[in-house]
Amino acid sequence: MAIGSHPRMMLLNRLESRTASQAPAEHTPPPHAGIELFQVLKARVKNGQALEFVGNGSMGEDDGAGHDLLQICAIEIQEVGDHAYAAILIQYVDSTQSAFPVVDTATLEGRELTGNETERAARAAHMVAKFPSSGATFDDGHYQCVIEHVDGIRRRDIETLFRRQLRAHAKEHDYTFQVTVPGKRKAKVLNYKYYPKFTLSADVGRSFGTGISIESLSTLLFTKRAEKQMTGGEVSVIHDDVVGDVEIRISAAQAPRDKK
Repeated sequence: MAIGSHPRMMLLNRLESRTASQAPAEHTPPPHAGIELFQVLKARVKNGQALEFVGNGSMGEDDGAGHDLLQICAIEIQEVGDHAYAAILIQYVDSTQSAFPVVDTATLEGRELTGNETERAARAAHMVAKFPSSGATFDDGHYQCVIEHVDGIRRRDIETLFRRQLRAHAKEHDYTFQVTVPGKRKAKVLNYKYYPKFTLSADVGRSFGTGISIESLSTLLFTKRAEKQMTGGEVSVIHDDVVGDVEIRISAAQAPRDKK
C-alpha cells in the first residue's frame, strides 16, 4: 500500500469504538479496544469476507447482483511504542462501468478500453487510524484517523462496511453479555446479544448550511465549553462526552440585502 508522490486530499476524521445491543439502556455491553477490532477486520480480509454490496445509497443484504461493491482489500497494523497504526486500503467497484476512454497523445485519437464480461471499473482510497497499542493500559475508545478523498467512497459507506463486518463477526462468535433485571418474585438474569462497531465523524465538515446566502465567513471560532474527563482501568474503553460551542462572526457587508 505504498503511497505515491502525487498530491492526495486527506480528510481528518474521528473514529470511535462503540457497542450496540437490544438490552435496556442502563445496561451497557462490554467495550472492545480499537486494536482488537482492527485485528478482527484484518482476519476477515485474510479470509476473503471483508466486502459488502452497495445498493440505492445503502448497503444491500442480497446476493449483490447489479450492485456496486465496497471492499477492504488490505489492512496493515504496526505498533510503535504506546500507539498502533492501521493502514487500510478500501476499494469501490462500480457495477455500471466496464469501459473507459483513452487518448493517443501522438495522434490525439481516442478510443474506449473495454474489460471482460465480469470486469468492472474500480477506484481505491487509503485510510490510516491511530489508537493505543496492545500493551497500553488505557483505551478511551476515541481515535484519530485520516481518509483519502476519492469520489464514490464516502465516509458513511466506510462506517457501514465496518459495522456490518463487525456485526457478522459478533454473530459468528455469539457475542452475548448478562443483564440482571427485576422479576415478579426475584431478579432474572438474561443474556443479550451485542456487537461492536466503529463510528466515523468529520473533525471539520466541508460544507456549511445556513438560512441566508453567505459567500464566505469572516471568522469561524471553535471554543470548548465543557469536557467530561474519566480514567479507566486496564484494557477498558470509556466513552467521554464533550460539549462545545461554535461562534460564527459575519461582517456587516455579508448581511442579506432584504431587511426582512
